Amino acid sequence: KMKEKDILLGFVQNETSISWVHQRIIGWRKNSTDDVCTWGGIKCNSSNKVYSIDLKNSDYIGTIPSKVGSLDHLAYLYLSKNSIYGAIPETITQQDRLVHFDVSENRIRGEVPIFKSPIIKIVNLSRNQLTGRIPNDIGDTGGKGGG
Repeated sequence: KMKEKDILLGFVQNETSISWVHQRIIGWRKNSTDDVCTWGGIKCNSSNKVYSIDLKNSDYIGTIPSKVGSLDHLAYLYLSKNSIYGAIPETITQQDRLVHFDVSENRIRGEVPIFKSPIIKIVNLSRNQLTGRIPNDIGDTGGKGGG
């Protein structure tokens, strides 16, 4: 199983995001010995598992790494007001603990996705380049009860 640090380092994917790391954020380096829970924009629960990533308005340029969907406890993902391009990874839309997902004001393309989380409350996809209709079941519980 991939370590949370390696998953989060998926955001540091090119020269642009490397300079983003050096300018903006504490942690976010391969050689960092700091606990990921101390990194800028990261919050952990009492079990020291990442449950929130907040990189809104941080001049981030890149894609959303699909590995982020394998953070088992991720409930809050705030990536608005950046220069994120590409599609929303299916690994994230399939994540069943997601409560808030905000990628507004980016350059995301692709179809408007359906989120499988039965507890999703906020999905903000505004001001992107998504196509298709907003599904009635954007937060489809698939007939499952919460839990």
